[in-house]
Amino acid sequence: MNKIINDINNFIPTVRVNNRDLNIDFYQQFFGFKNLYEENAIAILGGYANREEKLILEESPSMWTRKVSDGHKKLNRLSFKAKQDEILELMKKHDSLHDIKYYKGKNGYAFEASSPENDLILIHSEDNLSNLERIERNPMELYVSDINFRGLSVFSVSDIDINVPDVDKAMEFYIKVFGIMPEGNTITLPFVRINFIESNGADLLVDAADTWDLEILELNVPEDFDLKEANERFEAYGYETYVDKPGKILSVKDNSGIETWFQRSKVKS
Repeated sequence: MNKIINDINNFIPTVRVNNRDLNIDFYQQFFGFKNLYEENAIAILGGYANREEKLILEESPSMWTRKVSDGHKKLNRLSFKAKQDEILELMKKHDSLHDIKYYKGKNGYAFEASSPENDLILIHSEDNLSNLERIERNPMELYVSDINFRGLSVFSVSDIDINVPDVDKAMEFYIKVFGIMPEGNTITLPFVRINFIESNGADLLVDAADTWDLEILELNVPEDFDLKEANERFEAYGYETYVDKPGKILSVKDNSGIETWFQRSKVKS
């Protein structure tokens, strides 16, 4: 197995959005995320128990970026895993008028909703999403929520479903970069499963900065991670790469225009 796999200590997706505040409100209200901090155009979301980053929203106004108009978005669905008792607390707060889908699995209940950017977000407690079965109504709607519940203490990305025009070509990038083989249409990395779904539309291949869509898959690595060696290897494969001046971030772009970042200096002691 490629050593890169062993070096990864966190996974953080970045989604480019039109209105940051609307999206922050959505993730706070429906999913109990905490807005850890904001910096320039980005907002970093995580849990209440620590400051570990789990989702980044990058605001990009319409003068630079546009809505996906030709076919499907690259981001099909983003799934987060959390404690079941905290998911139930979130469900108690739901209004019956909200467009939310509910599921039941081996480890309890789950639900999904669409963000202001029409990104499908799922939260669950399962080890495998195939365990989830759709149920018609919210089983918690008649229960009273705990007044002391603020939101999720901890959570993590479990799965990210990506629409691509060619599954084999999309997976080839991850096979070369990480040195691992897929299982079906899934690449399994530390902390996340990446599931590829064959789809259509010209916007599946545009640059990540052009549309409000999935932009970056950030992988945190130790300070001693050899960015230079990794960069040389990725360039030899013919991929577009970039290393920032401080030598903290290596970016490599896949066939869909999504950037994978290897970022040093975010290791938790």
